[in-house]
Amino acid sequence: IFPLKYQLLYQWENRGTPKSVNLGPFESTKVELKGLMPGRAYRFQVCAKEMLDLGHCSDWSSPVHITISKIKP
Repeated sequence: IFPLKYQLLYQWENRGTPKSVNLGPFESTKVELKGLMPGRAYRFQVCAKEMLDLGHCSDWSSPVHITISKIKP
């Protein structure tokens, strides 16, 4: 079994330049992203790559659209 790392691509409502975060290797599939704005919808995609950067990233996942909850005062 080869350890994997992941690349997370996210973008605010398909506007502006997508941002990318490299993760891994992880047994967990969780990450905390800072700077996301409450009430905004974001699109997320992920791909996997061999930890040593051998080869190419997998196909990107289907996009997932998530709206960040507003914080109640």
